[in-house]
Amino acid sequence: GKFSTSADCFVIKSLKMRLKYIYYHLLRNFEVLEKGFVGGALKHLSKRYLQNIDIGTPSLTEQERIISVLDQETNTNEDLKNHLIKTFNLKKKLTDEIMKGEVRL
Repeated sequence: GKFSTSADCFVIKSLKMRLKYIYYHLLRNFEVLEKGFVGGALKHLSKRYLQNIDIGTPSLTEQERIISVLDQETNTNEDLKNHLIKTFNLKKKLTDEIMKGEVRL
């Protein structure tokens, strides 16, 4: 559909690469993007810098395989994060109940 972007937004379109592959590559190599930000108080990433980042171009099949592995890793990390949050909340609840004298050990 129709959309607009500001001066600091870039639209990426590629026929040779899966966008999710580009996303994962940049996410895992964020320092490459960070090096491109220049300016005083408000730093900007230039279009020219972004266009010259060398991501490499594995076959579409290999890109799909990599995306699948990283999707699975991302889902596993989200599951672990959710489990840790639940564990933390349970520990906090039990600690509060012990401190109030509602639970005896």
